[in-house]
Amino acid sequence: MALKRFTPEPLIFPMPNGTDYEVPPVDIDRGWRLSQLMSKSQAELDAADETDEDLFRLVLSDELWDRMRTESVPIDAAWRAGMAALAHFRIVDQGQGPLADIHAAAMLAAEAIWESGIHPEAVAAWGAANLTTTSPATAEESAATASTSGTSSPTEPSPVPASAS
Repeated sequence: MALKRFTPEPLIFPMPNGTDYEVPPVDIDRGWRLSQLMSKSQAELDAADETDEDLFRLVLSDELWDRMRTESVPIDAAWRAGMAALAHFRIVDQGQGPLADIHAAAMLAAEAIWESGIHPEAVAAWGAANLTTTSPATAEESAATASTSGTSSPTEPSPVPASAS
């Protein structure tokens, strides 16, 4: 049996200048770097001298970031796009369960940040709470629950938390 092809919906940000900006998929090099950076504590990030722009360039791509700068996208819109893309990446990067469910939760998080400016950590926590997964089981637990184990996703996610920004 062949694996199913999965092509996630792209992130597209409709900017105030009337242009839609589509975020290219995060390639392996940028994804690896983002995963490393997002696993660091705030103190480690501060010591590494990483800026918000560095993270935005990684998650959006240098090309998209430079295009938004060239086309004079307002900073608040560019910041929201960067934060939304970071939250999207974090949920996809750390998600467990069916790909479609992970990407749906990531898209909801990105939309929430884009529309309301909610801090991505609050949305990531919301996404984790609304994407039910199972934890690795012991051999005994696996044998006992083999016919019922798996992952599932709730049919209706709870409301996105109030703004934490």
